[in-house]
Amino acid sequence: MKARRIYRKYSDPSFPLHVMRYAPMRIMSNFGHIHWHPEPELLYATAGEYEIYDEKGSFHLHTGEVCLIPTGKAHAIRSLSTNGEYWCISFSMELISMSDNHFFQQQLAGPMKAGSLILPDKIRPSDQAAKDLDAIIHGTRDQQFIGLMSFWLEMLPHCKLNPKTHQLNHSHGAVEACIRYMDVNYSSHITLAQLAAHVHLHPNYLCAIFKQHSGQTILDYLNTLRIRKARQLLNR
Repeated sequence: MKARRIYRKYSDPSFPLHVMRYAPMRIMSNFGHIHWHPEPELLYATAGEYEIYDEKGSFHLHTGEVCLIPTGKAHAIRSLSTNGEYWCISFSMELISMSDNHFFQQQLAGPMKAGSLILPDKIRPSDQAAKDLDAIIHGTRDQQFIGLMSFWLEMLPHCKLNPKTHQLNHSHGAVEACIRYMDVNYSSHITLAQLAAHVHLHPNYLCAIFKQHSGQTILDYLNTLRIRKARQLLNR
């Protein structure tokens, strides 16, 4: 069966967090529809037992456990008991994103968004992580945000980087950061040394990966950007 994409609509786009309670009343013989979405998702079993399907196979989720579903991963769930309860928590990566040089962004949010962070299939949360989940489910908006950030910091020791994809995605992220910098500061004098310092890379290496990812040299991109901006001003 082909997995279909779920488009998540948040009730408040300025706070893209979605929390939904599910209460299966019967044992399900089949999985629900197989789907994926670009947001990470937490499935928190507060009562009952479930079987989770993913691209590698299936595994059981017991009461008190959390299934960690990364971005873009096909999955489905079915209930193995009656009178169960689980919570589905999903959120846009923009909600937990920080500046490029922030520890949280470099160690968790950035690799998670890029798909280079390997998450455990499931975990039994510590007392603190369980409190964080309760805050996400039942708390005010401020409590939800703090709970979400705290929960992922608790999960960080249980995650690991895929070295191959992380190196590739890190290079791509450095190029994107350079492009954002030039898009904002194109009218100023920009040097290669400034760009390299901005992304903490050697200038020669930055030139190489920029050409590899964008198909242009840094100077060509900057000149094209300035010409495009000048045309936009003339057309006003």
